[in-house]
Amino acid sequence: MTYTAMATLLILGDDLSRVNRPAVLAGLRRLQLDNGSFCSTSQGGESDMRFIYCAACVSYMLGDWSAMNLERTVEYIKASQVGQRCSCTVCVKFLVLFFICLLCVCVAFAEL
Repeated sequence: MTYTAMATLLILGDDLSRVNRPAVLAGLRRLQLDNGSFCSTSQGGESDMRFIYCAACVSYMLGDWSAMNLERTVEYIKASQVGQRCSCTVCVKFLVLFFICLLCVCVAFAEL
């Protein structure tokens, strides 16, 4: 939801100056799990590459990567490499998302 809201604001031309950045970053910190992935809500729920992508996008939009433990995130992404020999639609979509997440994290390391 945070990713969608911030992306919408940017599309509409907002500069995000009214966004409570400390609160958004604190929320991201709470959503990261010990294994490096991110949960869908603070009450638990799903955790997979989609939420890493959202967390990376929010961090990029705010220009602040301090809420993500990037080392743990990279390890989670590396450990999630599955479907390398499968060409089914689900595995192909997963691999595309995997590489997008990896790219986002690489951008984060380059900006630090």
